[in-house]
Amino acid sequence: MCALVAIDPSMALNGFRNRNNHHCCGCCRSSFRPLCTTPSFSLQLSRAEPNDDAHDEEESLYDTGTSSLNLKTFQRRRDKLRLQTRQRQWQQPPNPLLDDPTDFVQALLQALQQTSPLHGGGALVLLQSSTESWRQTILKSIGAPLDGTNEQVAPTLQAALERDDNQFAILVDKNLHYQTHNTDSNNDNRTGNTVVKWYFPSDVLDFQDGTCWVESRLRTVPDDQLWVAAGWSLRQRTSDGAWLLDGVDWQDFRDDFRPGIGREEWERICG
Repeated sequence: MCALVAIDPSMALNGFRNRNNHHCCGCCRSSFRPLCTTPSFSLQLSRAEPNDDAHDEEESLYDTGTSSLNLKTFQRRRDKLRLQTRQRQWQQPPNPLLDDPTDFVQALLQALQQTSPLHGGGALVLLQSSTESWRQTILKSIGAPLDGTNEQVAPTLQAALERDDNQFAILVDKNLHYQTHNTDSNNDNRTGNTVVKWYFPSDVLDFQDGTCWVESRLRTVPDDQLWVAAGWSLRQRTSDGAWLLDGVDWQDFRDDFRPGIGREEWERICG
């Protein structure tokens, strides 16, 4: 417990002379014997604990103030680390851990099905997973400025992809139930939605120069109707070897859409 005490003038003088090389102002010689009021002196508290504890408490208070000032910086760094961790946990592209081109395409297709309006949905993952040339092709297709950031243009791209009259809406259609290799085929219709599945019927065509081509086909389950045949051109990122999307060849076999003529179809994404 702390209590106020009067400071003996000689002790105060000696103590502060040794520590700060300052001298008492002389006010301590009065009969009232008040505490010295020069800038070098401060009100002292007597406590049973060593003085080091008081010093530690002051440092703790100072650290607390510093932490409060840097709270926003800390939160930004924390959120960034959490996002990076989730990307690796979810195997979300672009990711050097997805060294198999087929795994990359499957992860990209799965990411496009995710809903996150705050962060641009799967469209943001698509932009982040594209080479600069393919990214510019996508931005031109929605009339976005080429110098716009992924975060800025992702909501616009997401809205364009979700249009009912857009043949690529199938990539983000929530009314479809996508079957994976872990799905129990006996429970495929439990949602009441159309069940579809991406197949990869052939081996990856590796050009041995950091590029490859992956063939995929989207079929309905269980009647096995062919809806889309798509070829994915990939290129490895030089910094870490992660695969990036460099083009899509899209052939559409649904009655409502004419067959695609290749990657030029992406230019019609809004039309």
